[in-house]
Amino acid sequence: MKPSLDYFRMIRLILCFYLLPFTAAADGSWQQLNSFQYGARAGMFYFQIGSKCFAGGGTNGSTFYNEFYEYFPATDTWQPKAPLPMIGLAYGVGFAINGKGYAGIGQGSNASAGNAFLNTTPEVTHGHKRPLSPV
Repeated sequence: MKPSLDYFRMIRLILCFYLLPFTAAADGSWQQLNSFQYGARAGMFYFQIGSKCFAGGGTNGSTFYNEFYEYFPATDTWQPKAPLPMIGLAYGVGFAINGKGYAGIGQGSNASAGNAFLNTTPEVTHGHKRPLSPV
């Protein structure tokens, strides 16, 4: 049985809250984390592979981004990775299965629903993330 779209939305929502710029301290209080320094945007996709967190795409209302980032919770920093091999993607879906991250669907700069679907793995070579590639 295939997972339903609602399942993917739930996972995306969970990851969205995970990547918010606040975290709970051991005593239950909240503490401010560093903000995402690459510009405010909505509609980013997110996924997590093991302890690695990834986010990409999104829009600021006029620009659709094809950027892709890795977040490091231990240092509270973001690192740019290879961009998506397509036009900008916003409001797409992101998820991980068996050590591979997937992203796609969504909306592009021409306001039509995207039909591209991409995948990647967290393997790192010389400090650069392998780009997402078509499934």
